[in-house]
This record gives sequence, C-alpha cells and structure tokens, in this order.
Amino acid sequence: MKKLNPRFVRTTRSYSVEGIAALYSLHPHTVREWVAKGLPCIDHRKPFLIHGSDLKAFIMGRQATRRCPCGPAEMYCCKCRLAQPVKNREATIETRNSKQLDIRGLCGVCGTGVYRSGTVAKLEEYRREFNVLSMDQRHIVEGFGPLVNPDIEKEI
Repeated sequence: MKKLNPRFVRTTRSYSVEGIAALYSLHPHTVREWVAKGLPCIDHRKPFLIHGSDLKAFIMGRQATRRCPCGPAEMYCCKCRLAQPVKNREATIETRNSKQLDIRGLCGVCGTGVYRSGTVAKLEEYRREFNVLSMDQRHIVEGFGPLVNPDIEKEI
C-alpha cells in the first residue's frame, strides 16, 4: 500500500475521480474502490465529485489504521506485521551518531530480524528493557587502520 501525502489535497476544492488519480499517480479504478469503501461523494451522479476535506480525512484515516505502536520491549516485525516481543529480550545496540541509536534483535514469534531506532537519552531505559548483547560505540574514524600496504615495493 502506497503512502499518500494528505497535504497535497486542497480542502476547499472539489476533485473528480480522474483528478485524484492524477494527483497521487493512481489508477482511476483505485479511487472508485475508495468510493465503494466509504469515501464520501458530493452526490452519487457521474462524474463523481469528492470534496477536498473529505478526501484528506479519508486518506488520514486509512494511514491511521496502518500504524502499529510498539511497547517498550517490542519491535515491529515486517513478516508478522505486528509489534512483537524480542526473542529472549536480547538486542544489539549500535550508535548511529551522538544522539541516535539503532537497536536490533530477533522477533520472538518468527525469528526474523527486527529493528528499532532510538535516542541516546533513553539508553538506560533500553538497557532495562533488553538484555544488551553488545554495545558498539565505534566511530568511522576509529574503525579503519591505515590503508597503506607496506609489503608492496615501489617500482621505479
């Protein structure tokens, strides 16, 4: 399902099915399916006209139903399509920069790798929620040794 930006819709304007399809690069049949699923029309005569505020509310409502908030010890599993507990509450925490963290683990149900982004300010909370297997604090500058190979002889 494509994520649609509701800010593209002008709330004071009326849209036709073809106008909505062109606005979001969709097929007109998709917009007609939305009408069948509950997108309100101004009147049910052809051409169907949809008020911009109704379209914006419909799109925002569709996207709100897709959200799945995760609990403190949960991560979203793409395979299960649900917030699932982490297997054995074990996670690896890696620093992305001075303020952000990457938290990785395995889904407790299917074993697929799961990922969550976090902040350094909540690091102690993550340590309480998860059994931290490793805490990688390596920076890019520290990660690599010299790139010079001393075994190569110069040819003159």
